[in-house]
Amino acid sequence: MQKAQEQYSIVQTVQLDGGGDSHYRMEWPAKHLAKQAPAWRVINVDAHALERFSLCEKADLLVIYQSNDVDLFPIIRRRRQAGKKTLIEFNDNFYDPPASSPVFQKWSSFQIREIYRKLIENCDALIVTGEGLNQLFAGKLDVPIHILPNQLALSPEPLKLAKRGADGKFHVGWAGSGGHFPDILSIVPVIRKLMDAIPQLTFHVMGNEAIPYMLKLPPERMTYTPWGTVGEYLRFWHKVQIGLAPLIDNPYNRCRSDIKAVEMAAGGALPLLAGLLPYQNFLNATGLKSFSSREELYSLVESYWKNGDALKEQVTKCYNYVCDSRLGSKDLSRLLLYGQYLPPNPLHELASFNTGYNEVHGTRQKDSKGKLAFLAAEQAIQNGDESGAKVALELALEENPEDANLAIELIKKFWLKDPSQAIRRIAEVKKHHPRDLRFDLLILAALTASDSLPDEWQSFISRLKQFENFAQTHYRQAVLKIFLPQLKEQHRLADAGVELLLLYPRSLDLRLAVGEALIARGDDLSALEQFEALVAEYEALEENHEFLGAVTSVYLRTWRDALYARCK
Repeated sequence: MQKAQEQYSIVQTVQLDGGGDSHYRMEWPAKHLAKQAPAWRVINVDAHALERFSLCEKADLLVIYQSNDVDLFPIIRRRRQAGKKTLIEFNDNFYDPPASSPVFQKWSSFQIREIYRKLIENCDALIVTGEGLNQLFAGKLDVPIHILPNQLALSPEPLKLAKRGADGKFHVGWAGSGGHFPDILSIVPVIRKLMDAIPQLTFHVMGNEAIPYMLKLPPERMTYTPWGTVGEYLRFWHKVQIGLAPLIDNPYNRCRSDIKAVEMAAGGALPLLAGLLPYQNFLNATGLKSFSSREELYSLVESYWKNGDALKEQVTKCYNYVCDSRLGSKDLSRLLLYGQYLPPNPLHELASFNTGYNEVHGTRQKDSKGKLAFLAAEQAIQNGDESGAKVALELALEENPEDANLAIELIKKFWLKDPSQAIRRIAEVKKHHPRDLRFDLLILAALTASDSLPDEWQSFISRLKQFENFAQTHYRQAVLKIFLPQLKEQHRLADAGVELLLLYPRSLDLRLAVGEALIARGDDLSALEQFEALVAEYEALEENHEFLGAVTSVYLRTWRDALYARCK
């Protein structure tokens, strides 16, 4: 490719944190790219560094990794105006994270998901790790999508099959992060059954410290390795003969990559894979048998225990596939993809950087530009310059109209002081955030004394019903914060309250306020229904108070998901 010979500058905003995603998707591919195109300047800049603004602006090609950085919107816009392309990558299904995942709370924010979506839609193309994510985003977004599978960074150590099982034991293993807890729990009955049938079986596990307690396997038959570095994780597989890769069939797992199979095979362990979408390419390439039930998994492990030659043959085939087809140094797909989006000629705006791979940790930015502008405005107000603060915030919003949080703070701080003007101005700002119902709620807050308030709430509730359950739940607290005080003052909102109860049947404060409003309106029969439901809920809470304080929702949800898979 001719462009590989030119001195282009590729800037990638990354997490320089040493985690698995950081290595597989940000550091290792960038280093391979720099070797494949030695004339290029490949610059990985920390996603929180102040220096990213200048670097992102000047890059011939900008690549953004799994970001919710609202400060990038103006840069992407100016790059497009200058004819420069911006790519963005997401390697997880952020719509359906498992409760046990460390990012569950973050991805439970509707606003975070909206920033992800809008960033993707503002970029020129989306990069994903596999077919599951391709299908997911193709069904939600109108943007070109490219698949770049995870690849192994280094050539595996030579395969040493002869040493495996030399102690007479049969080594089976599993390793995974918290997001995989339900997967391993779903097959614990199989592991117990295999331990009973094969006395020589030793089960190796690597992960969170809660894993041994959750598995409840015989401790003398299990070895536990705490979760560690990527290098320690890869070495874990060297002592395992068969690696288990169960996957519960759910939207999140269908969007995973097949890197676990690659890692097992590279370490000389035979991957036994669930027959789901993420592993299809690996299964097709190696001819490996998959499993779709606990019975099939049991039979596969038992057959390889009885037939050591078949185990060695299949391990060798998987190992050779990784060496031949899954090494990052041999994979030119990223190089070719980036070449498609580079300008005709290098702009040389980052010529001060050396050719090859560069890392910029930079100066950490603690808050977004919008948050900093708001903090500066608050200081100006304390100094008596309220009009100057207002103008500064409005200029900041004009620079980045996609910063919804900045807009919300500006509205609350200044515009709501004049409700007649606020409604018009909020409606204008809202055009940039059509799915952000916080702006609709601010309008409802400004309409407190309006005769049209009941109709406005009914219209809002009708719109809220059109959103997915996740969004409805997300907005619950914000909706009730505005609606409940209005309902207590205006009993004419009782019908709207009854409609909201269809969305939030467990909101006891709402149910009480609706019941009291119905009493004030003289509708005792309807009010009785609400108070009967309240008494039942209260009694249930009293009876289970100690239990609810001793258990977490993550524990309950994890076991629910695992048991669902066991009972299918």
